[in-house]
Amino acid sequence: MAQDTQPRSQTQHATAVVIGETGVLIRGRSGTGKSTFARRLIDRAARGGRFARLVSDDRVRLTAIHGRLLAETVAPIAGLLEVRGVGIVRVPHEPAAVIGMVVDVDVTPPRLPESCDKMTTVLEIVLPRLAIGGLIDAADVVDCLVAQRESGGRRGLWLNDDKMNLEPLHFSVQCTK
Repeated sequence: MAQDTQPRSQTQHATAVVIGETGVLIRGRSGTGKSTFARRLIDRAARGGRFARLVSDDRVRLTAIHGRLLAETVAPIAGLLEVRGVGIVRVPHEPAAVIGMVVDVDVTPPRLPESCDKMTTVLEIVLPRLAIGGLIDAADVVDCLVAQRESGGRRGLWLNDDKMNLEPLHFSVQCTK
């Protein structure tokens, strides 16, 4: 049976950034802090000397192709980021990024998430997912996860301590969702 190679696309109410080579798709309802989180994440990565740019704020064009999820800026809002209390500002941006992680800003994470809580499917592409609703240090956690992912797991949770490892303990727990 021939595999469907036609790309699947949609525009989604979300924000996307790229940290290093990893795209991060930030989802949440209107007014839940997607733009603010994107700004914090870009700032956190840049302060650590890592490449960080906005891809698109508020609306993101997503395309699933060849087993990857590509996020692209939506032309009329390219390089524009909402800053609450200030308005729309122009920021450096990249036209596209391959998404490597999904962050849900309006979902409170369970204390001990099951494995199914840590994955999501977007346009039939399965991706790692992190719920960060209510987490004060969420930008630090996401930036460290991206750094760990890009280093092949060689870097720990804290960027200055290569001995710590964020890889969670694996238990045989059946997801009921």
